[in-house]
Amino acid sequence: MKRQKIFFIILVLLGALTGGYFSIRTTGALFDFFTFTERAEARISRWEIKEMKGKFPIKSYYSFEAKGAIWHGATQLGEPWHLNEASAVAALQEKAKQSWAAWFNPNDPSKSSLEKAFPSGLLVRTLICYGVFAYFILFFRRFNSENIYKK
Repeated sequence: MKRQKIFFIILVLLGALTGGYFSIRTTGALFDFFTFTERAEARISRWEIKEMKGKFPIKSYYSFEAKGAIWHGATQLGEPWHLNEASAVAALQEKAKQSWAAWFNPNDPSKSSLEKAFPSGLLVRTLICYGVFAYFILFFRRFNSENIYKK
């Protein structure tokens, strides 16, 4: 009985830690989304393709002008990431032809990005984590109440 109780406590703690991790990431992404309110023309200085876990994301290094100064930034473009280097190179050649704008925080232009997208994926993952966490707590409470009545 004691082992099962410890197991459920560990499940609840893991659920809380996972929910906390995703909450921090989601909060940061939402903060960036809502504070990147201004745009400026970006000049791409370099493109990069780097393999990460079997996929090939595209990264861009750029500069833009804001508040009378030149600011530099780097953005790893969001998904879909490419499954092989050849498709990443083909996509990069298309992206290099496009004109780009940097989104930035007007109070702190050192924080910028070439993409501004609502972090719906992170938000859904966070909500799922809290749903699982609530399930673990309800299951733990039910397990404890059933064990009390058996004594």
